[in-house]
This record gives sequence, structure tokens and C-alpha cells, in this order.
Amino acid sequence: MIFVVSLAFLIATGTQSVLAFRYPDMTPGLAAPGPFYCNELQSSGGEDTIMIALMSVSAIPFLIRLAFFRSWPSRVEQAAFWLVALIAAAGPALAALDCAHIFYTAFVIPDRVLATILLCWAVSALLMLGAGARSFMIRV
Repeated sequence: MIFVVSLAFLIATGTQSVLAFRYPDMTPGLAAPGPFYCNELQSSGGEDTIMIALMSVSAIPFLIRLAFFRSWPSRVEQAAFWLVALIAAAGPALAALDCAHIFYTAFVIPDRVLATILLCWAVSALLMLGAGARSFMIRV
């Protein structure tokens, strides 16, 4: 069971980190309703795609899970994951403050790369919640 959970977690976090790192080169950028792309604005919005690249910090939990592949996540690993998830959430939150509409771009335009990043982010969080609860029940 831990093999399947770890493998799914590695696939989700690995996909998220690689796509987030390459996002500025792979897509035209984030959009706002209209539709127009934020990088077309002269005053701001051009750096919004860089904020999505901040989500590539999910490589840290990827490497930790790779090192401890055959064991349930420890509390330190869970804390590291949630800290990194909070840092990764800061990127889209900052982009949304400027010009971008994250969910509009991902699911209405649609930007399949951004949608994949968001879905992998949600899957990895659900896997960590489940694995964390399982490792807690084992210890009790």
C-alpha cells in the first residue's frame, strides 16, 4: 500500500514541480476576463507567470519522499510538505492580486498546463492527508 501511495505522490509532486518550473516557457501566460493576457499590460502583469513558477518548490517534498519511499511519512516530512504547500500557494495568490485570474485561466481559457499543476497540487495534498492519517494510526 505504501508503495502505491508513495508512487502516486512522487508522480503528482514531480509533475507539478516540472510543469511549474517550465510554465513561463510553455504557455502564453495568465489571463483575466475579457479575455486578455496579463503580460499584454504595460504597467503590470508581465511577471505573473513567474509567480506560478514558485510552485516548483514542490520538488522539496518530492526529494524527501524519494529518500523515504518505503515508509509512511513522518511528522517532519508532513510539516515540510505543508510548509512548502503554503509557499507554493503564495505564488498564485500574489498573481491574483495583480491581474491574473488563476481558475479562469486554467479552466475557462483553458490552460491545460496550469490546470494540471493545480490538479497535481490537490492530489498531492490529499495523498499527504491520507498518508499522514495512516501513519498516525500506525503509531497509536
